[in-house]
Amino acid sequence: PDSEIHLNAQARARIATLCRVEPQVLERALPAWMREEPCGKYGAGPVGRLMRGEQAVAAWGPACPGCTSARTGRLMSARRYLAPEQRVCPRHRYWLMYLPHTSGLSVPLARCPEVVEAHGRHVRLLRHGAVGAQAFEVARAVAGAWWQQSWPAEEMLWPNRLAATCPEGADPSWWQAAARDLITYPETVALARLLADRSLQQRTVTESGRHLPYRLGELPRLLTELADRLGRPWLARHLAADTHGPLFTWIHSCVRTRAASTRAAQKVLWRVHSAHRPRALSDLLPRPPAAGTAQPMPPPVKRLRGHSVQAERAFEQGVAHARLFHQQHGHLAVPKDATLGGYPLGTWLVNQRARHLRMPDHHFMALAALDPWWNPPWDPRWRRQWHQAAQHTRAHGPLNAASGFPDTGINLAEWLYEQCARYADLHPEQQRLMASLGIDTATAQAARPPRRSYSERFQMGLAHAAAYASQHGQLANVGQRTVHDGFPLGNWLALLRNRHHNRPPVPADRIQALNALDPWWNPPWSLYWQRHYYRARDMAAGHTLNPSNGYDDLPDAAVADWLRRQCRDYHHLHPNQQQLLTAVGLTPDTVDTARRHLTTRTGTARNRHRAKNGSLLGHRPDQRAGFDAALAHARSYAAQHGHLAVPGDTLHDGFPLGRWLARQRNQASTRARRNLPPSPQTGELAAIDPWWNPPWKSEWQRNYYRALHHIHAGKPFNIAHRVPNSHTALGSWIDRACCHYDRLHPGQQQLLTSLGITPEALAARTGIAPHWHTAIEHARSYAAQHGHLAAPHHTLHDGFALGRWLVKQRYRTRTGTSCPAAGALTAIDPWWNPPWNLRWQRAYHHARTHPHTHASRQWLNNQRAAWPRLHPDQQRLLTHIGVTG
Repeated sequence: PDSEIHLNAQARARIATLCRVEPQVLERALPAWMREEPCGKYGAGPVGRLMRGEQAVAAWGPACPGCTSARTGRLMSARRYLAPEQRVCPRHRYWLMYLPHTSGLSVPLARCPEVVEAHGRHVRLLRHGAVGAQAFEVARAVAGAWWQQSWPAEEMLWPNRLAATCPEGADPSWWQAAARDLITYPETVALARLLADRSLQQRTVTESGRHLPYRLGELPRLLTELADRLGRPWLARHLAADTHGPLFTWIHSCVRTRAASTRAAQKVLWRVHSAHRPRALSDLLPRPPAAGTAQPMPPPVKRLRGHSVQAERAFEQGVAHARLFHQQHGHLAVPKDATLGGYPLGTWLVNQRARHLRMPDHHFMALAALDPWWNPPWDPRWRRQWHQAAQHTRAHGPLNAASGFPDTGINLAEWLYEQCARYADLHPEQQRLMASLGIDTATAQAARPPRRSYSERFQMGLAHAAAYASQHGQLANVGQRTVHDGFPLGNWLALLRNRHHNRPPVPADRIQALNALDPWWNPPWSLYWQRHYYRARDMAAGHTLNPSNGYDDLPDAAVADWLRRQCRDYHHLHPNQQQLLTAVGLTPDTVDTARRHLTTRTGTARNRHRAKNGSLLGHRPDQRAGFDAALAHARSYAAQHGHLAVPGDTLHDGFPLGRWLARQRNQASTRARRNLPPSPQTGELAAIDPWWNPPWKSEWQRNYYRALHHIHAGKPFNIAHRVPNSHTALGSWIDRACCHYDRLHPGQQQLLTSLGITPEALAARTGIAPHWHTAIEHARSYAAQHGHLAAPHHTLHDGFALGRWLVKQRYRTRTGTSCPAAGALTAIDPWWNPPWNLRWQRAYHHARTHPHTHASRQWLNNQRAAWPRLHPDQQRLLTHIGVTG
């Protein structure tokens, strides 16, 4: 019993010869005849391999005694391969039961006519095709899960059927384990017929409201119909609280696939995971008594299929960390990247949620015992926000939705109002959770949007800035990503520092409050300089600065190098920078002393270099001819373009002028850094263009010459009225130059004066409102042409950078910054700034205008499959073009 033999080709031919039966007949009669070749090292000739175990052998059982007698003319036993529908012999009314380690058992069904009637319905179900067999496997898993649970007091059919079929003298507990498939067969067939019904599947999808279910109680009509089919009115109440198991998995897959008839959807719908399959009888029943003993051997202790000891230990470790997190926070809505004691708890929970439908029952119940909402059918971030709102309600009383949630923080108030605005589209369980906070349908309809208090936001940021300044003594070290006690201090200060010209100015009282913390929180020079200054100031407080040795005795080499650079560029610094350097001991006298030391030191190095190379850098006679040839190209380029602000990849008459000038600039910078006198070649290049090597970026210099040529060409140029337009490349550069005028090098300010950009012109410019109406006209023209404003970032419309401008307006709207164009853009296209990805919006408009292309059809099919995960407004837009889930 429970064994199978696998043969190779030679053995199969030998067997067919010995029994005088054709191989094709044996192949039809024996399912394992062509199953697999024996593996291993065997010699030539016929080879067989014996396989043991219930999983290795095809389903079998005893032959019907009546049928065997009719075929053989005598009483004898036989065994057959039996499919599920062949377990019943309707003619002689026998159940052909498989029992491990035996030849099986034929159970009379005279007292159970419902089993024979179920067999007829089963056969008719299988005539509908493969769906019938698949539905029976799912129903068998569901009935097996019910069989393992404690039966309620209302259950009377199964106990009566057990008593009617139990052999005389059999142990009732043994018979309950062995007769599982027999006793549940009528319910399994009825459930299979119900699940295979296409109309029931569609009703399930409709009743779910296109929401993935959290518990079976969300589908009362389905449970009522299921209870009626099975003859158990109490079953609907019993199943309402189920959140796991094979029936829940089937309903979840039905809603997720929208009961589609595609091959992929059917594969998902009828999949039965190993954790949901009924346990093998060989794992539940005791073995026959060993030779010489009378007591049967207990069943072997086996682990669940598909679960190793290592996997169980790993799960226990994850549950222990989840329990600790729940004790600390009260929920298991853990962020994905969260760790606890070095353990990646967030990643572990994400993996558990991804496999929740195929988890064993004890795994699922262990997590559900900690937090029933550990795996909701919505984003875990929603659960974290809800938990925050629940804590606020317990601490401060009911929420005031009619007044815009005034007693909550702005982020929580905005989230609560968003839930009220889309209350009708929330999952039923989400509505139940919101109702526990006091927000029902009537309250949600009466909710008002929260008012963002910028003064409160500023006071909160000022408090964090004061705490940071008291700890560090300054605010210059606050970077863009600095977070102080959970508050984004760096982002908050960056918004105040980088006020653009078309944003409202920071009120004077707020600037004074920040100046009281740190007068140089927003200096007119680079923050990097200010941070190095504070580092040097701290160094000077504990160490005497000695300019006579060039600060070589400082323990921090970076600070010493920075001080030497300040000495070298002292006369080019801002007066306030010079005043700050006085606090660290850098005065005109000490600067001269340090520069004399540096000159002496570099002179010694120059002599050594001269002794080694025979000439100073840039004075080698053997390079003069090449330099003259390159200089001729530079003169030709300057005569043609009026400057030498050449990009690095520029070729002039085949000569790499850009690379050559970059090399000359590097050599000049090296000499200046070593305090060497400028080479004669520098003077020759300066004679061609005085600004051939400016102390700022060459790109700025090229933009300056571009603006200069613009003016010389007689094109419109008006600083006060923003001409050229701010959304052109030249106009954008002029805007940046005007915005940062106070921070520019004196030489840059001198050059801008030649363009008419003076402090007086800037004062007139700031009094004029930004001309965004021109951009609105471009947007209106683009929408009239394309039907929407979901323009890509690189979109140009009549020379106007419409794509970049729209990106900036969306950013301002989402960050709460003033955006005067928002109302006009909404009037042009209500979905110009959707809460979802803009690529989805562009794909939607393409599918709307070109619905018959292959890409559009594929995209629309993907939207139908992902319908439960779409935003309600996305679903409405798709409904307008005839697409439903």
